Amino acid sequence: MTEIPSYCYADGGKTLNSICIQKSNLIISGDCEIFGGTDSITYCFKTVKDILETFSFKSKPKLKRINDYAFYSCSKLQGVDLSSCQDLEFIGQYAFSQCTSVATFLLPEGLKTISSYSLNKLKITSINIPSTVTTILNFGISQCSSLASITFTAGSQLTSLTANVFYGDKLTTFEIPENVSSVHGLAFSGITSMRTITINNKNAYLSCDTKAVYDLDKTQILYCASNCGDSYTIDPNVVAISNGCFASTQLSTIIIPDKVTALATWAFYGASNLKQITLPKSLKTIGNNCFYSSGLTSVVIPDSVETINKEAFANCNDLTNITLPKSLRSLGGNALPSNPNMKFSSINNEFIYFDDFYVIYIDKNKSISQYLGSRSEIVLLNSVTTIKTNSFQNKLTLTSVTFDGESNLETIEQGAFSGCSNLKTFTFGSKIKSIGDSAFSGALISGDIKFQTDLTSIESNSFQGCKNITSLSFSSSAPLKISDNAFLNCEKISSISFKTTSQISLGIKCFSGLTSLLNIIIPENVNSVGSGCFMNSGLVQVTFTSGTIGFGTLSAFVYV
Repeated sequence: MTEIPSYCYADGGKTLNSICIQKSNLIISGDCEIFGGTDSITYCFKTVKDILETFSFKSKPKLKRINDYAFYSCSKLQGVDLSSCQDLEFIGQYAFSQCTSVATFLLPEGLKTISSYSLNKLKITSINIPSTVTTILNFGISQCSSLASITFTAGSQLTSLTANVFYGDKLTTFEIPENVSSVHGLAFSGITSMRTITINNKNAYLSCDTKAVYDLDKTQILYCASNCGDSYTIDPNVVAISNGCFASTQLSTIIIPDKVTALATWAFYGASNLKQITLPKSLKTIGNNCFYSSGLTSVVIPDSVETINKEAFANCNDLTNITLPKSLRSLGGNALPSNPNMKFSSINNEFIYFDDFYVIYIDKNKSISQYLGSRSEIVLLNSVTTIKTNSFQNKLTLTSVTFDGESNLETIEQGAFSGCSNLKTFTFGSKIKSIGDSAFSGALISGDIKFQTDLTSIESNSFQGCKNITSLSFSSSAPLKISDNAFLNCEKISSISFKTTSQISLGIKCFSGLTSLLNIIIPENVNSVGSGCFMNSGLVQVTFTSGTIGFGTLSAFVYV
C-alpha cells in the first residue's frame, strides 16, 4: 500500500483532484474531504483507472463528497469500503460506474444521496443501503448483472423509488423499506427475474400482495413483479394503472377491473407474452407507448376510449387486428403498428379518415397521426396543419411528399420523418412555424429550402445528416431559434441567407460540418451563437454586418 503524497492534494489537503503517482494500492489521507470530478475527461482517479486495485483511508477519514466520475472505469478495482467515512453524504453521478471488477461495496451510515449511475456495472452480488440515505436517483444502482440482493438498514429514510433506479440488476425478490410512499412502475425496469415484491411491515403508505404493489387504498397499481407467474388479476378497486407497471412482464394473462379509466405511459411496454387483453368498458385514455413492443396479436378498443396517445401500439409486430371506436377523438403520432398484415376497422368514427395512401388523418383532416402505407410518392391533403410525432418514421420506401394544393402546414413534430433515408422531396409551404427534434434526421431532402415569414423554431437535430440540401434561406418576421445540431453534417449546403429582421438564435453546432459552405454573412440581429456553430465547416470568409464581433461569438468558429 502506498500513501498518496501531500502534493497531490489541494485546498490544504482537503481536496483530491488527481492521482499523481502510478500505484495500484493507495492510502488516502484522513484529512481529505472531497474526491474531485466533473466529467468522463476530468476526474480524480483517471490517471490510475487501468491499474488501481484497492484504496483505503488513514484513521478517522473526513471525506464528505465523492464527486461525479471520481472512480469512473477503474476496471481493476476489487472492492470499495466506505464504511469508516461517517461524514460522507454525497456520491456523484457515474462515481463508480464501470468499475467492473468491484465485487463488494460497503456504504456508511450518514450517506444521504446516491446520484444517477453512481453504482453502475459493478460485479457486486449484494448491497446494503444505510438508513440515512434519502435519495437514490434514476439508474443509481443499475446494470449490476450479478446483483441479487438489495437490503435497507432499519429506519431507512428513503421515501421514493424513482424510474430505472435499479435498472438491469438481477433481483428476484425485493422488500420496499418502511418510509417509501412512492414507487415508479419503471423502478425495476430491465429486470425480468423479479418473482416477489413485499413491503416492510412498518410501511404505512403502500399495500402489497407479494406480486404487485398498490397505493394504500388499492385504487392504483404501481408495479407488478415481472416474473410472478403466467396470470395476474388486478385488485377490483383499481381505477388507474401506473407508468411502466407491467413493463417487460412475463405474464400472458392480465385481468383489468371494470373501474380502470386510464392506462399510463409504458404500462405494458415489452410484455412479449401478452397476446390478447380485454380492455374495460370504462377506459378513456391509453398513454404514450402503453403497449409498445408488446406481444399483442389483436385488440378491441372499447367504445369509451377518447384518447390514444403517441406510439401506444408502436412496434407491436404481431398485432394484425385492431378496432378503433367511434368515441375516439385524439390519436397520437405513430400510435398504431406499421405491420403490413394489419387490418383496421373503425366504427362510424367521423374523427378518423384513412385516405387511399393509407395516411391516417384526424381532427377534421387538420392533423396526420400516421402513415401506414408503403408507396414511394404520396400526396397529402392541403388542409393539414400538423404532422404528429414519428408519423412517417423509418418509411424507407418514401421518396416524395407533396400536397394537393397550397400547403397550410404549420407544425412538423418530433421525429416525423426521421429515418426516411430515401425521402428526397418535401413541400414545406409558406406557413411552416415549427419543426421538431430530429424531424428529418437522416432523410435525403435535396435542393434549396426557403423558409418563409412564419417560421419561429427549428429544434435540435431536425435536419442532421441531410446531405443533399444545397442552400438555406430564412425570412422570418418573428424571433427565430435554430437549435443544437439542427443542420449538423449537411455537407452540400453552400449558401445560408438570413433575410429576417427579427432576433435570431443559433444553437451549438447547428451548422457544424457544412464542408461546402465557404462564405456567410452574419446579420446584426443574430443575438446568440452557440459554441461550435460552424465547427468543421468550409468557411473561408465571415462577414458581420454590425462591423463588430463579441467574444461570446468566437467559440462558434472553433476548428473552422
